[in-house]
Amino acid sequence: YPAYRRPRLLRCVGERVDMGLEMAPVEEERSPEQPELQIYPLCRYYFGARDARPCAGETAADRALRLKAK
Repeated sequence: YPAYRRPRLLRCVGERVDMGLEMAPVEEERSPEQPELQIYPLCRYYFGARDARPCAGETAADRALRLKAK
């Protein structure tokens, strides 16, 4: 990659985001073919696990009976 196109390394430290090595901004015109990309640090998001589906092993007939009972 050229110096102005190298990806930056993001690291979250508490609420502060450390961008790693900073480079001088490059002034260039934005064209419709090169849209600006917003990058948000992942430390601001929560990734949880879903609970197991309780009815994952049932057949279609079992499901129909269960839905009728409700």
